[in-house]
Amino acid sequence: MNKKSIFSDAMPYLKVSGGLLLVLAIQSNWDSMNIFSGNTGQPAVAQSAAVVSHGGKSLVSGQPGSTATAEKKTADESKMKRIKKAVGNLIDTVKEKSGLGGKISHWGYLKENGPDKWGNLAGTGNSCKTGKAQSPINLVSGQMHKGFEPLFYYKSTDGEILNNGHTLKVIVKPGSFLRVMGKDYQLKQFHFHRMAEHTIDGRRYPMEVHLVHESDQGHIVVVAIMFEDKFQEFNMLVDRIQLPEQAGLKLPITGMKVDPAEMLPPRHSRQYYAYDGSLTTPPCTENVGWIVMKTPVHASLNRINRIGQIMKSNFRPVQPLNGRNVMFSN
Repeated sequence: MNKKSIFSDAMPYLKVSGGLLLVLAIQSNWDSMNIFSGNTGQPAVAQSAAVVSHGGKSLVSGQPGSTATAEKKTADESKMKRIKKAVGNLIDTVKEKSGLGGKISHWGYLKENGPDKWGNLAGTGNSCKTGKAQSPINLVSGQMHKGFEPLFYYKSTDGEILNNGHTLKVIVKPGSFLRVMGKDYQLKQFHFHRMAEHTIDGRRYPMEVHLVHESDQGHIVVVAIMFEDKFQEFNMLVDRIQLPEQAGLKLPITGMKVDPAEMLPPRHSRQYYAYDGSLTTPPCTENVGWIVMKTPVHASLNRINRIGQIMKSNFRPVQPLNGRNVMFSN
C-alpha cells in the first residue's frame, strides 16, 4: 500500500519561498491496538520541528536594520552562521528520512531495492526489517482457531485506476464497507499483486487482490482474495476494467461501475483465515488486520498475464509467523 497516510512513520515537508525557509517534520499518531488479538502496541508520538530564517530583516519591525558597531556585526554574523548550520543539518536529516537525498534508493521489487533491502532504505521504516508481526505469511491448515463472521456491505460506484509504479490501484467512491465484530471499516481502494503474496499450505496463486478498509479511528483491515487463471473464465470486474500501462497514469473507469462484490467467492465458499499482521509494502506498519479468503476466484489467463506484464512481479515473500495465532472459519 503506497500512499501518503496516517500509517507512514513520518511525512517530511520542505518549502522555500520569499526568503522564508520552513522545515516541518511530522510524525503521525494513531491508536495501535491489534485488530483481532486486542493487544495494544505502543502508539506513535506526534512530533514537529520548525526553523524560520528571515532574509536580513529585523525580527521585530520587519524593516532593514540600522548600521551596527563592528562588534555587534561580528556577533550577528556568528549567530547567522550557527543558524545556517543548524538549518542545514535539519535539511539533511529531512532528506535522509524522506529519501530526497541523492544517495537514497526508492523501494521496489528489483534486486537492488527489493523486499530484502527495504529495511536498509531510508524512508521505508524499520518495521520492514525488525517487525515481529509482518505480512504476508504462509497459512497452514490444521493450525487454526475458530474465527468470526465478516459482513460485506459493498455497492457499485464510480472509480478510477492508478498505476503508481508499484501496483495497479483502484480508488472507489465512499459507501462500501466491511463489518468485523460489530465495527465498520470503509473500503478505500483495492490493488493487485502478481504473484500472490500469501501462500496457502505452501501454494502460491497467480494473483492476489487486496481490498483495503479503514475505520474512523484509523485502523486498517485488508481482505485478500486469491485468483486463479482460467483460459475460458472471466471475472466481471477484473477482466473488464481499464489498465493504465504507464507509471503515474490515472484513468477514470468508464463504461462500467465498480462493484467489489464481484471479486468475492460465492457466499457458500467464503471460508477465511484471519490474523494480525502488517502492510506488505514499506513502511511495513504493523497492527493491520488480515482476512484472507481461502477459496480462490477466477479471472482470464490473458488478463492476469497482462497485469503481470505491466507490473512485473510485485509480491513480498512470506514472513515468519513468530507465534501469532491464525483464526480460521468455515
